Amino acid sequence: MFFVIGPFPPPVHGMGKNLLVFYNSLCKAVGKQQVAKIDISPGSLTRGGKYHATKILKVLFGTLKVFFLGLLNFSKRNVIYMPVDAGWGVIYSTLLLSISRLLGMDIFIHHRSYAYINRHSKLMRVFVFIGGKNSTHIFLCKNQEEKYRKFYKFIGKSIVVSNAGHVEPARAKKDKNNKKIIIGFLSNISEEKGILETIEIFKALKNQNYPIELHIAG
Repeated sequence: MFFVIGPFPPPVHGMGKNLLVFYNSLCKAVGKQQVAKIDISPGSLTRGGKYHATKILKVLFGTLKVFFLGLLNFSKRNVIYMPVDAGWGVIYSTLLLSISRLLGMDIFIHHRSYAYINRHSKLMRVFVFIGGKNSTHIFLCKNQEEKYRKFYKFIGKSIVVSNAGHVEPARAKKDKNNKKIIIGFLSNISEEKGILETIEIFKALKNQNYPIELHIAG
């Protein structure tokens, strides 16, 4: 049985969207009855008491679901796929990881953040220890993988899968008469995601008389 754990939409953000794409693809490949969806989304991007209370309850419920379904299917091969949280959220991920290790599941951990790579995290060190060398870690790029291995002395299995793998390819129509340079920002529109830097770059290029246009979506 397959367990897909993470913050499914709503709200819509990069991790949630990609998680849903992966879940739907897996259901088509092996059959929906073979895939357990464990949604631990707090339902909002606004941090606060309600956010954390909802997150804690969903993680506890999800942990119990993994435990009991894992016991029911103990004689079979069980596989868990989970994007790991950053910050204090690593505690939630560690709880789910611990139950999965206890039940002898095959574990695939997807790293979608640089927060604990650019800055050392003691919580992440505990997470790596519990995951052990038999867990498979999935990274967004080679640079992320190399930094993670160096930072946390990680010696386990790993693969690199770009976020581009979750996007349907599309060909843009070329307009030979349009000389504009179009740059885009596609993310949650927030300071943390770099919207201010994007605008500053756009202004700097505009002041140098580049025929540039900025498209923002999020």
